[in-house]
Amino acid sequence: MPKKKYFFILGEAVLKRSVYLGIAIALLVVCGGLGGIYYMLRQASGDVGKETDMKTVTAWPKVAEATETDAQATLQEEKQFSAPANTLEQVLERHLEVTGYGACSSFILKGIAENQDTKVAANLMAIRPNLYKLKTKYELNGKEVQFGYDGQQGWLKHEWLKEVNLGNIDFFMQVALFESSLMHLAWTYQSELALKLGINKFLQRLPQERWQGRTCEVIMSRGLLPITMYHYLDAETYAEVYRKAEIVDGTKSILVEMKYSGTKKIGDSLAGIHCQLYFDGELHEALDWAKVRLNPVMLSALFAAPVDVSITGLAL
Repeated sequence: MPKKKYFFILGEAVLKRSVYLGIAIALLVVCGGLGGIYYMLRQASGDVGKETDMKTVTAWPKVAEATETDAQATLQEEKQFSAPANTLEQVLERHLEVTGYGACSSFILKGIAENQDTKVAANLMAIRPNLYKLKTKYELNGKEVQFGYDGQQGWLKHEWLKEVNLGNIDFFMQVALFESSLMHLAWTYQSELALKLGINKFLQRLPQERWQGRTCEVIMSRGLLPITMYHYLDAETYAEVYRKAEIVDGTKSILVEMKYSGTKKIGDSLAGIHCQLYFDGELHEALDWAKVRLNPVMLSALFAAPVDVSITGLAL
């Protein structure tokens, strides 16, 4: 495995063009970041819970119908490689080169998730390799939910706990973690555990697949988080364009997917502005991230379960 800088804070002087472009990919990949908890809020408030309610969301356009902007085309052209990557390490090295994730040790994102009639404000923060905290605020009545993962287990602080089916809590937390872990491939590849135990214990390269007209490198991740995920990297740009996981909800398994589309030119960088989350092929929500901070200084204690936590789960 090539030697990399495993833990450092990115200084202002190193924020060159590659990292600015990395912000674009970061925003694209995280889009969705609160689907499970957002669904739970709508369920508790009476907005969701019937199959027909979920069906109404399907009127939204699918990502496959979205057209690339000039900014996307420019990014793809700039990041094409003359020769294909032949090993897992080469694929991941190119993924780091394109995204700049290897130079990021923490991030904070703020955005808005919505479906046809509901909005939720979100604040997502993370520290490598596997600390996550997501705070959401329901626009309709101002109630808040907090989800966190401290590297060993997940926790949920929820004002509506008595109104929610506790059997679904693990599903909601897994979806939130699935969406929040935007730099998971890079952070796993560069983790101390992967260095000590071997990368193949945590990441596995699968045969290439065609996805929505793209040839994609497919990598399975497991072990660092309590979810097995499949990441699809465009074989030309090496940016993650899609990810999926099978997550159990009660007695049934649900295919959870994130698909990314839409970028907007902002100054000298490209900022992702739109992505979509699907449950079993049905569009669940769209999310726009408006603000991003890379490498803010945060303490790991911020991700520990609060004293008045409602429930814990997702033990690794």
